[in-house]
Amino acid sequence: MQPGPEVEAQGSRPRLGERMPGVRVFYQPIGRRRLAIIFAVLAVLDYLKEAIQDLANIDHRPLKFDFGQFQNAAQALSDGRNPYDVFVGLHCQSWCLGGYIYTPLLAELLRPIAHLPLPRAASIWLFLSHLMVLATALILWRTLRGRTTTTALAMMLAAGLLFQPLFENLSYVQIGILLLLILAIAAALHLRSTPRANAGGGALVGLAIVFKVTPLLVAPALMPVGWARRKYRPGAIREGVLGIAGMAASIAGLVLAMLVLLPHTADFFTQVLPHIGGGTTVYENKSFPAMVGRFFNLTSEVEPGWGLAAPDSKLVTLATLGIFLGSTLWLAARTLPRNGMDGTARAAVFAAFVAAMPIVSTITWRHHMVVNILAMALLLPALWPIAGPAASRAGRWLLVASYPLSYIEQDLAHRLALGQGLAHPTFLDAVRVLLIEDLNLFGMICLWLACLLALRGLAANRDNLS
Repeated sequence: MQPGPEVEAQGSRPRLGERMPGVRVFYQPIGRRRLAIIFAVLAVLDYLKEAIQDLANIDHRPLKFDFGQFQNAAQALSDGRNPYDVFVGLHCQSWCLGGYIYTPLLAELLRPIAHLPLPRAASIWLFLSHLMVLATALILWRTLRGRTTTTALAMMLAAGLLFQPLFENLSYVQIGILLLLILAIAAALHLRSTPRANAGGGALVGLAIVFKVTPLLVAPALMPVGWARRKYRPGAIREGVLGIAGMAASIAGLVLAMLVLLPHTADFFTQVLPHIGGGTTVYENKSFPAMVGRFFNLTSEVEPGWGLAAPDSKLVTLATLGIFLGSTLWLAARTLPRNGMDGTARAAVFAAFVAAMPIVSTITWRHHMVVNILAMALLLPALWPIAGPAASRAGRWLLVASYPLSYIEQDLAHRLALGQGLAHPTFLDAVRVLLIEDLNLFGMICLWLACLLALRGLAANRDNLS
């Protein structure tokens, strides 16, 4: 995925790198493609090694606070108990560690393995997670081939399989890969640009929302690009309306089914969701609202004379929605893609809303960032097209920069932030801590900005966006 220099005009003097053995391969398309394929093969082999080790060592994994909570909820449903008793019993005013906090649909999905020993049940879900990774890779390959280069696809495969949040999902036996697969299928259907396919994509987005509320932020991507201009291609509005209708029908049908068939579903909406919506300011939370809360908390500690009080978390969340979701919606609504670029623009818009999802969410653990794999993949047709120039060279570099920033482990960042000690901290110390601890957030913002720049570069007339 490294952005390479443009090919020089025929007869021009070769650059210095083109004459250096071992370096000039990066200036040759066939050389870059071969290297990318080698990286992809090595990544697959490394992934297989890690997968085998994870399955072999499942008995030694700390499963209690992740998959263990899911299984406990499934056992509670099977035994007629309330799966939210543990969380409600903690009397949390916001998020706190312990207890099941998802809708009953996930617990119902795990009922067949509810009463198995915890390591065996986790092994089954982990094996299914690996199958979901394979399915996601195949779906994205089928969707993107012919739209981007082989080099970009091979590098994306390597980058995705080596992505640290993916490994954390597998290590904690979490459900992020399930959401990644559902959204990948939804994106593939959305890019087919047919009413029936978009309705199916909307229904899958609705399914993801019922599993975890935050995919609701992807809903605007189902509308046609440039819908506010009223100059979209014929049938685009019908596709968008059917997509939204499919999503609404999916949510309504699943929620109604849960209310009727699964006891204690109402408790999720009345006793769980209001509390986790407030988020938390612990440094493990990588969302933008959490960073704002940490800024005010640290500043009030080191500079009490300033009298800075942390704003209401709901107001911070609304402001975050306006900054990231609002600007994305505005650009997507006013962008008229160039001729033949509607599919590429749809992919960039879907990527932008997916990239904004973990930024805006009140709670974003690192394993939640696994959805960024989908956002990165959907950007490839715009930034590494199979023919023609990239939509944005700056977007290329932002996409590349987002990867290492998102990769950095949170404990390493925390140690770096506190490396010099804070015996007598100042405001600058607080800023330094925030900047280092939130490198993952800056990586997510870089990815989101890459999506916006790519979309802007696909516009038929950029001057009309303002």
